[in-house]
Amino acid sequence: MKGWSVLEASAVFFAFTLTTMMLPGVRALTRWETRILGGSFFTGGLMVIIPLMAIIATRLDFEEVGVKVSGWRGSVNTGFKGYLAFLVPQFIMTYFTGWGVDYREYGVFASLLGFVVLGMGYILLRNLGKGTGDISRVRVALMTAFVLIPFVMAVLFETLSLKLFTSFIWQVLVGGFAEEFLFRGYIQSTINREYGRHWTVKGVKFGPGILVSSALFGLSRAMKPWNGVYSLNIGLGLYAFALGLFYGMIREATGDIIGSGTANALIDGVGATFIKATT
Repeated sequence: MKGWSVLEASAVFFAFTLTTMMLPGVRALTRWETRILGGSFFTGGLMVIIPLMAIIATRLDFEEVGVKVSGWRGSVNTGFKGYLAFLVPQFIMTYFTGWGVDYREYGVFASLLGFVVLGMGYILLRNLGKGTGDISRVRVALMTAFVLIPFVMAVLFETLSLKLFTSFIWQVLVGGFAEEFLFRGYIQSTINREYGRHWTVKGVKFGPGILVSSALFGLSRAMKPWNGVYSLNIGLGLYAFALGLFYGMIREATGDIIGSGTANALIDGVGATFIKATT
């Protein structure tokens, strides 16, 4: 049946979303974990287990969904380049947050920020299509420095705590790699499996999968299901759609979710931890 992949991917997405939003026990656990640890690891587990069940049921190859280790050094290098490209919109977010303006609470601001993300993504694409080598020791050191900066700031601002550390771990494991496994791994790959990747931008091939995964990614942020509450933020959803395209192109360029996971983990982990440490 034509369109089976969209139905299958949407079913998995809504199974995860409705579970985190509708079940009182899950919502209560999510709130408790978020209050104590800074994020819900149980929700992160669901984000992996639910699509994993679909992958096993449909006998989808794990390499096809981007779960592979070959060439991981090059993928980490690409992901770090993605993080560096994102520093521009992240600086804008951090700057306005310092003035008490949270982009997530202002739809127009969030939408405009999405255009900045797309612009930086296009600049990134100009290099991704040419391929990338393994990550160098200098870049490993630089990436390590970026990770340490929020904690150094936490010491200076006297905000260092166990919750800050567990929140960072959550951002990396759940907000980074678990999220990529669901959206850019399972959903994007499932759609591409049916429709292929017949479009090319700056040497990077992609297909309808990136549009569907980004749309569902945007919907997930607009509804905020991870917090176990009902809300709808269209501007934030549009921003997340642009961010999904950004991550999706990294996934297509590397052929795995290590690159997009690295970018996502650094963007969420370093960015969110820096803001928490300094405000």
